[in-house]
Amino acid sequence: MISKPAEDSILTDFILDYCDSNLSNGEVRSLQDLMSQSDDLRISCEGGRSVKKIFNQLPERKARPGFSQRMVAAFAMELERESVHANINRMILSGKIKD
Repeated sequence: MISKPAEDSILTDFILDYCDSNLSNGEVRSLQDLMSQSDDLRISCEGGRSVKKIFNQLPERKARPGFSQRMVAAFAMELERESVHANINRMILSGKIKD
């Protein structure tokens, strides 16, 4: 699935599902009706479909051995850094430590 933007909406979900071919026939017709009324929406949908086709044409590559473990470790370290910063900010705001 194409990555969702930070601000999610029903229309965004519709566009992403359209690009992934996850809409019912009725939903496709509804979206096509909307696309006929909005050039911006039509361009977004066509662009999403084009990107999806290009990605599907790329050759599949296997990850190096240990990739999953390295990613888990990297995510854990990032989460730890975020937690430390959040705790420091909370303590500064509460007046327990000085900036």
